[in-house]
Amino acid sequence: MRARTLGAALVGICLLLVAAGCYVGPNEPPTAHLTASWSTAHGFPIEVTLSACRSTDPDGWIRVFRWDFGDQTGGDGPCVVNHTYHEPGRYTIGLLVVDNRGDVDFVQMWLMLPGPGEPMDRRST
Repeated sequence: MRARTLGAALVGICLLLVAAGCYVGPNEPPTAHLTASWSTAHGFPIEVTLSACRSTDPDGWIRVFRWDFGDQTGGDGPCVVNHTYHEPGRYTIGLLVVDNRGDVDFVQMWLMLPGPGEPMDRRST
């Protein structure tokens, strides 16, 4: 009888720890995924939609999306953001994702925003 009570107490403690955000076992890291889209219209400013919604965490969830827009601006935000670029040039966009247990992944993409008469391009690294 005492072993049953002790076992039930341990199960209860484990459930409380999990509910409080305490985990037992190794953490699987998240995977950051970044896409970009924009209007094909030329001219500035250009608004670019960036999405990290396909980022995944196999044993939890993404807690933080940290954006670097490549123009000395950025910050934490939702998985989809719109950012306005005011000048032609090459911009390296960075995305850092943090999962619910503190592990991270990082991905970069660069955008070449053209001047008049130049084609638009994007690359991932």
